[in-house]
Amino acid sequence: MSDAPDTPIWEELRRQAARSGVLGITLRTVVSSTGDDPCVVDLTWPGGETEHLRFQTHGDLDALAHAVAHELRIPLGPPDAR
Repeated sequence: MSDAPDTPIWEELRRQAARSGVLGITLRTVVSSTGDDPCVVDLTWPGGETEHLRFQTHGDLDALAHAVAHELRIPLGPPDAR
């Protein structure tokens, strides 16, 4: 398990997610039998509840940030505006 990357898009995602009540964002990879390992994003909410979101972004962390933002209904701008 690791913290979210320390890049501008992830900083913005963390900032906006905090406004929505998210206390923490961590990433982990789940090894699958098919070899296409999904990334799981754990969101920690008030009260200690953790929500697990699974994405197939093929290692693209910017795409992952946009996928998480979409799930949280947070606007981050277009995925190609890196």
